[in-house]
Amino acid sequence: MFPCFNQYQKRFLILSPLLALGRVWGESFRIMVVGWTKLAKALFLKIPFPVQRAAPCSPRPIPLPRHYRYVRARWHVVMGTIDYGGWFLRSIVQAMPWMPKNQPVSWAKPRSILVIQLDHLGDAVLSLGFLKILQKQFPRARIDVLASQANAELFQLSPVVNQVYCCQSTRFSPKKAKRWWVWDLIGWACSLRKERYHLAIDVRGELPHAFFMWLMGAQRRLGWNCGGGGFLLTDSPTFVPARHEVASRAALLRVLGNREEQLVPACRPRLKPQNVFFTSVAQRLRTLDVLPNQDPSTSPLVVLHIGAGTAAKRWPFSHWRQLVRKLGENPLARVVLIGTQAERRHAALIMGPQYSTRYANWCGECGLGELTALLALADVVIGADSGPVHLAAAVGTPAIVLFSGTNRKKQWQPWGTSVQSLQVMTACSPCHRATCSQADHPCMRALTVSQVWEAIRRVLPEFSKSSLSSSPTLIDSPLNSKAA
Repeated sequence: MFPCFNQYQKRFLILSPLLALGRVWGESFRIMVVGWTKLAKALFLKIPFPVQRAAPCSPRPIPLPRHYRYVRARWHVVMGTIDYGGWFLRSIVQAMPWMPKNQPVSWAKPRSILVIQLDHLGDAVLSLGFLKILQKQFPRARIDVLASQANAELFQLSPVVNQVYCCQSTRFSPKKAKRWWVWDLIGWACSLRKERYHLAIDVRGELPHAFFMWLMGAQRRLGWNCGGGGFLLTDSPTFVPARHEVASRAALLRVLGNREEQLVPACRPRLKPQNVFFTSVAQRLRTLDVLPNQDPSTSPLVVLHIGAGTAAKRWPFSHWRQLVRKLGENPLARVVLIGTQAERRHAALIMGPQYSTRYANWCGECGLGELTALLALADVVIGADSGPVHLAAAVGTPAIVLFSGTNRKKQWQPWGTSVQSLQVMTACSPCHRATCSQADHPCMRALTVSQVWEAIRRVLPEFSKSSLSSSPTLIDSPLNSKAA
């Protein structure tokens, strides 16, 4: 048991809860007697009841959330029970005489900051602007990131991040890999205690992350109490449901004292690929055939991301095949299909043999640097709600996002100047499921090829009009909608 810990960490995990529980039960009776004695004196002898005031540098207590961000009712009950129990134990522990009453920490100028981002690539892209503003606000601070395998490479390419710690298993890992993700997180907390971080930030807001920040000994712990574990935090902004994630990142900066008026637009993710990746991608694109007297640089380049992080977010492959045939009607169009190595076979079936000279199957062949350069060179990027469309918006390329009913579009859509989000509303959305519970997958199957083609023609007017009939759809861009 605990294969990732050494013998000292195992002893710490086993003995520390027992010692803490013994101290709590040993002192609870004495605290109760002292408290009732002070209350009796205050009531009968009219002695002012002593009130202990916190030091000016100490953060104010985090209140219990009005509502949690979870959709299912059982998680509201579970997190509410944990929070109430945690607040009760915290009040008992803080009343013990050996606990420090004041926190002599300078909250204004932290020297070491750890950002926890244990989720997907698209979520990490939304934090790029947040990290730049954080460095601008604290220029002398060292900023480290605890990332997952899905987004660690992105943070390694960022000049803002000093060091990236990669957690091998997270809650979003495959079933076999996430079996021990909680213990892996505890192991990282024990190993990072020696760093003595002044500030730890959880941008997502989850109970295991709050416990991780407390266990690693961070002096100031900033996160969201809407996910549970608010009693383990020192600071938390007000949770606004359905607010865009970029605006939520800006709310975290407000708690840290940032008073910039245009803070939300300043947190827009921006990414610039390196020149070496541009060179390699441009050489590979020259292999695509165009008309004899046509300059390849003037031919429209369309990038299709055919996959998604979960099955519930995938557009049907039959729809992708129809879209590829429609793009093939333009003799100047160059199309590149991207995805994972497991999706390479599906991409070959979508392309077919008739367009093999002007189409390229790059599934599983691009690293993150080459992928970013490809998206920057593209004229339009089409894909489901996943990392590549967020990267396209960050590099400034027009993106067409095929949104399913799993998440709220206004909260999770890419943040950019030319983003079109297509979504068909259903009665079951948002469901927050990895697989659709309905056999026909209505939210994605109802999103037709004609709707996507009309969105392409708005970006590239040189494409001929389609004979497919258009149907109404929801189109929105995060910069044109108000973020709460």
